[in-house]
Amino acid sequence: MLSIEDIRASTIQSEKIPCSLSGCLVVEKIVSLCTGCGKKYCLEHRHDVNHKCVAIRIQEAAAQEKRDAIQSFVREKLGFASDVVVVSTKTGVKKTTNYTVEFMKMKSRAK
Repeated sequence: MLSIEDIRASTIQSEKIPCSLSGCLVVEKIVSLCTGCGKKYCLEHRHDVNHKCVAIRIQEAAAQEKRDAIQSFVREKLGFASDVVVVSTKTGVKKTTNYTVEFMKMKSRAK
């Protein structure tokens, strides 16, 4: 991880710095340092999504693994073979099981 001093130092420089994104020709005095990949980007490409940061893919993969683990745990404990569809008798709306909510309910009951 980058320290606050590194980030401040990257924005205080008086020289013009080119954007690290290939194909971007912008050269600015104030650039933004990405905390995920550590590269310097212009104001247009400063967000992770705009420069397709590698760190975003790693975070998304970790989040998907966590969702899958929760889903398999809840299915195992509650005995669901697949997604359970519940139809409300009042409104007739179909709802699928949200495994994260079911997991939180299980944790609250365990205390």
